[in-house]
Amino acid sequence: MKCPICGTTVPNLAERCPDCGYRCHSASDPAPASPPRQNDRRGCPGRLGCCFGVFAAIFLIFGLLGLSITAFIQYGDTVVVQPEPEYPTQSIPAEIKEAPEASEDCFSIRGGAVQFHIEAWDGGRVLRIPDTVAGVEVTALAPGCFRDCAELTTIVLPDSVTEISRDAFAGCTKLRGLYIPEGCTTIDADAFAGCISMEAIYIPGTMESVASGAFDDCAALRMIFYPGDYETWNTVYSDFITPFTAVICPDGSYHHGVS
Repeated sequence: MKCPICGTTVPNLAERCPDCGYRCHSASDPAPASPPRQNDRRGCPGRLGCCFGVFAAIFLIFGLLGLSITAFIQYGDTVVVQPEPEYPTQSIPAEIKEAPEASEDCFSIRGGAVQFHIEAWDGGRVLRIPDTVAGVEVTALAPGCFRDCAELTTIVLPDSVTEISRDAFAGCTKLRGLYIPEGCTTIDADAFAGCISMEAIYIPGTMESVASGAFDDCAALRMIFYPGDYETWNTVYSDFITPFTAVICPDGSYHHGVS
């Protein structure tokens, strides 16, 4: 069979694509997995609007992670990063963090864990979760919080979030990147599974555990920014992502692939 992400021929018994790391087969079910949905155009405002949305998303994510357009040109589609990428000097810019909060009507909350209700959303591509919902501080994303929200490109989390539950962002096929705030300690299994457009993510030094498979099928993930040393990161998460994923640390060390 051919990989639905990069088109590489995958051996029948191989679980993953040898080039991009896409999980073509499940260990429990040898049948090819269904390719991730990429052509959902609900709410598309037209060709001009889509083009604007794409460019806006690119600029938003580079601002979000402190990267430059030059870095995108050099690293976006390359196998080897040359020269070594520079660790970002800022976290999340004020113009994004201070964007208007989404209405509380879009969320419910239980025990501090927030759940997003897409049917109440106005269809914008950038969403900022409020600090509180119904007077309760948001401390976690509930299981499947944003699952299959295919039109969102940027999601801004409140500083109070300490846990990202199972499947929280699974199937967010247009999410380009994420800044996880300091204080977050846990990312559960399959949290980002199928985020096929996600290129970069910032994971804080307070992170204690990232469950195995959290980044399954994140074929475009090229950069993980981690403010500690690589040895510590390897104790937080040592599962396979893709052969081209770079873990970038502030001391200048960076490593391709996670295994």
